[in-house]
Amino acid sequence: MKKIVIFLALFVLVYIGGSYYLGLKHSQRYDEIFTQKLPKDIVVKNSHKNGIFKTKNISDVVFSKEYLANILGLNSSDIKEDLRVEISTTIIHPFFSLVSGTKGEGFIKILSYKDIADKFLKDKQIVEYSFEVKGKNNQKVHLQTTQIEYKDEMGEIKFSPIVADIEYISGGISKVNSKQESFKLNFKENDLEFELDDIIYNTVFDEPLKFDYGNLYNLVNSSSEFGFKDFILKLEDKKNGELKLRFSNYNDKSRVNVKNSIVDIKSISSANKLIIDVDNEKIQLNNIKSNISLNNFNKDFYDKLFKELQNNTLANLNEEDLQDFIKLFIEKNPSINLENLSFKYDDKYDFELNFKTGVKKFDLSNPMEGLKNIYLDGKTIFSKDIIDLFLANDTETKEMLVNSQIIKESGDNYEVSFKYDKNQMDVIINDKIGINQFLSTQF
Repeated sequence: MKKIVIFLALFVLVYIGGSYYLGLKHSQRYDEIFTQKLPKDIVVKNSHKNGIFKTKNISDVVFSKEYLANILGLNSSDIKEDLRVEISTTIIHPFFSLVSGTKGEGFIKILSYKDIADKFLKDKQIVEYSFEVKGKNNQKVHLQTTQIEYKDEMGEIKFSPIVADIEYISGGISKVNSKQESFKLNFKENDLEFELDDIIYNTVFDEPLKFDYGNLYNLVNSSSEFGFKDFILKLEDKKNGELKLRFSNYNDKSRVNVKNSIVDIKSISSANKLIIDVDNEKIQLNNIKSNISLNNFNKDFYDKLFKELQNNTLANLNEEDLQDFIKLFIEKNPSINLENLSFKYDDKYDFELNFKTGVKKFDLSNPMEGLKNIYLDGKTIFSKDIIDLFLANDTETKEMLVNSQIIKESGDNYEVSFKYDKNQMDVIINDKIGINQFLSTQF
């Protein structure tokens, strides 16, 4: 009996001592996460309340006005004050969590911008989250933003919570799945209404993405999906009339590949319908599809573009800097390939467009010679009735387009092919007439 009591006592001591030790190690790791690779414009102060089975970590984080301006592409004078937030995390760490995994929860509160926080945020809370850690290399985080709902004489804002599940492997993000029920704006003064419903955004990274405070817009190898059920826009102008847009059941699946500073992006998208209503004159397009590829895109150009945008210096580039900027864009021979853009008009009439365009070894020092290295080759085919959408009952213009072979009859459809001729430096329509030649006969 005595041996059993001693064993139980030792077990309790190991269990309690081990649990407390785990809490200290978690606090140490917490400090490492919040201090590694921080830019000088972000200051973090951590404090810990260590318990036997759980530890509370509190971080006071200050993002300087300069950092906010850099991220948002503004001048620091446009930013009212530093952004200060509190991150509170409670980690549950019994000794058995070495086997079962560590769990925890927390929230983020905004401590500055009190006028905005009091108006829009309940208890000044931005996000609440929970997480589970199994070993060093497997972490899952579930987070949910605060619902924002505000109304006054100027208008109304409704921002339902964003719910996200994030997976970490080896200290980097491997997967993000997020959704939001709705986002609504109503500005009475400008007669503007905007609504986006049932939004999803999911991304899987080929390799764990390490968070970089200095570069939040990095392009990496990944697959993404974005979609929504309804996009609704209403704009009423007393002088120019009323505009209504509705875009329904949109879905886009895209793929980003980065290799040796060359970026290829492929996007396949579809939508159920697009309704354009101008002063009660409606156009409805159904079964909309597109398949587009951007190839040989220069990542250095992308990085420089966002750097200039963040520093708010893009508009101040001199002629030499602008030439270097353009050179970055064209030096990898970028191209766009629209394999298919199609829709049905009024559920009966079809439209389809395909084209390839890009540049090869464009020489900025000799632009006229460089124009010979541009290429464009494409074709569109559409139901004859669609042209009435643009020309109404203008039979004279329709006959002129047919007779000049700008559009070519093909059964129940019209057909237009177009190709850039580097010798004529003109786009040739239907292998018959150049755009420049056509325009010269009209004016």
